[in-house]
Amino acid sequence: REDPADVLVGPYKSLESIPSGSKIGTSSIRRQAQVFSVCGDTAKVINIRGNIHARCQALEEGVVDALILANAGLNRLDVPISYTRIPTDMMLPGACQGIVAAVYHQDNQWAFEEWFPEDEDAAIAACAERAFLDSLDKSSPWAGRPPLAGLMEQS
Repeated sequence: REDPADVLVGPYKSLESIPSGSKIGTSSIRRQAQVFSVCGDTAKVINIRGNIHARCQALEEGVVDALILANAGLNRLDVPISYTRIPTDMMLPGACQGIVAAVYHQDNQWAFEEWFPEDEDAAIAACAERAFLDSLDKSSPWAGRPPLAGLMEQS
């Protein structure tokens, strides 16, 4: 599992330091709700879509003042930008964020073992976090996954 935390991309070093009226770009409803929880209604959340490079271009062009992205995605794609990690006790990540899952044919077990070394901690976290979501899905009044966060940490 890659670091599951979210990150703040832009000139600010924390969510609390973002000035009133600043535009924060994210397409995640979960992240939007947590931004409002930390910043109140002083922040303007902009629903921004596209790949990481397109989002970073929007930041460079001033469409947004800051971005919130997944640290795992930046690390895996080796995107050369500076950012500040948002502590998970301030912004809880999406369930299974940072975990790569793969589906393979049973005849290709060798390929799976070669490309995806076993990570027992990640497997346990994925099962626990998915079970959390599955239990809430059954009680949800709407179709689809609710925008919930969840992070299982072993002590």
